[in-house]
Amino acid sequence: MATVRQAPMFYYTFGLLFILAVAVRLLGFYFIEQHDLRWVAAAILAVFTLLYATERVVSGWIAAYLHLYLALQTGLALLIMLLPPNHFFSAGLGLVLSAQAVLLLPGRQAYAWIGAITGVMLFGLVRGQGLLSGLSLGLLYVAGYLFTGAYAAAVGKATASQERSAALLSDLQEAHEQLRSYSAQAEQIAVFDERHRLARDLHDSVVQALYGLVLSAEGAARKLAEGQVDLVGERLMDIRHTAQSALREMRILIFELRPPDVAREGLVAALRTRLDAVETRAGMKASLLVEGVEALPAELEAGLYQVVQEALNNVLKHSGAENVMISLRVEPSAVELEVADDGVGFNPSTVEAMGGLGLRGLHERAARMGGRLSLQSQPNRGTRIRLEVPQ
Repeated sequence: MATVRQAPMFYYTFGLLFILAVAVRLLGFYFIEQHDLRWVAAAILAVFTLLYATERVVSGWIAAYLHLYLALQTGLALLIMLLPPNHFFSAGLGLVLSAQAVLLLPGRQAYAWIGAITGVMLFGLVRGQGLLSGLSLGLLYVAGYLFTGAYAAAVGKATASQERSAALLSDLQEAHEQLRSYSAQAEQIAVFDERHRLARDLHDSVVQALYGLVLSAEGAARKLAEGQVDLVGERLMDIRHTAQSALREMRILIFELRPPDVAREGLVAALRTRLDAVETRAGMKASLLVEGVEALPAELEAGLYQVVQEALNNVLKHSGAENVMISLRVEPSAVELEVADDGVGFNPSTVEAMGGLGLRGLHERAARMGGRLSLQSQPNRGTRIRLEVPQ
């Protein structure tokens, strides 16, 4: 089943008003004069009006109906014009038909119909008014047909554009809803992945540490039963160190279950929350030095926080430091971030070559922010990580 375009409703209103004007003039004459053809004129005009009124519905069912419709309507308009004593004003019905042709049919077909309507109406005018009078009136009506057709074409294009915009808006709204759904699914997947990571970290670190505690305790019990009291102290020291390591790991994992909302709290508040919840409770002296802080882009604050979090995790797990300091300095041209500790330190070239301590991840985070990360460390001299991000 073919589909056709629908003309705007106001064009149907315009057409009905024009038909009403012709009806008042035509039927007024016939019924006031009690002309013998008054019922014939009324019947022809009623059929024309009925076809006009049903075109909007029927054209949606049968596309071929449009050509039959225009042919019948043009013929009826000609009959009305040729009814004695010749009603030339009914040629104005061609304006209605010209507008419909342009609105309902493709370009070439529409203008072909305007040409056909023009020819039929000229024939009726010349037949009823004579050659000169009919041609002079015909030229006026032809100009009207062309103007009406051009205006209708412009309206049709505007209407089609509005329909396309509405369809595009509907598609965009649907796409937006799909994106919201995908975003929710992605968030669920991210939560699942994070839980999986935490579970893996829990198994890899804390569970192994607890298993080590069990082995050390069993070893201490055996040494004590064997009377080797001097070796029991060594086992107890091992148990202490292992327990402290497990406790640090647990503090990190518990904190990561409910991390601060950097976007809502801000970078400085999130860093203070981290230091108070993890490093300070682990027995470290943690300080935060802030200079010239102002509102930073949310994405930059999130990236800076992730770098600090990874650096602090390394300090807590590997450095054995007693003090850690974070320095944040914001200048108009750059943001400078530094994390320093007084721990055991290490050889940077060896660790970086082995890909240890998450240093590769730190460099990647810095690169994504367009910054540069540098690292200074020596055995028993502590570690200093510095990040500079241009603004």
